[in-house]
Amino acid sequence: MKVDEKQIAKTHALLCHAIDKVDVCIQEWGEKSLPFTTELELLQIQSTLRKMKEAVENKQDIPNPRMGRYLIDTWPLNNDLLDIILKAEQGYKKLLDRRML
Repeated sequence: MKVDEKQIAKTHALLCHAIDKVDVCIQEWGEKSLPFTTELELLQIQSTLRKMKEAVENKQDIPNPRMGRYLIDTWPLNNDLLDIILKAEQGYKKLLDRRML
């Protein structure tokens, strides 16, 4: 299938944005902890997002981690961080579905 560089760049940007937001939450954990998650869970999300970003950069695929399903069931739905993570994961899933990696 044809590689869509625009979609790859968009997904990369979404992943970078999600990583940055999760990084901020981890750095501020002692002062601004989130009641619906743990620092360990954020570290796991951070690690998964970084693996996804590296896969996009190297045009390799890793299976879709399906974090979104778990987060939707356990985090409040009106949450900006959740929305950012879901958009990044959905972008990654599009690349996998279209076999662009």
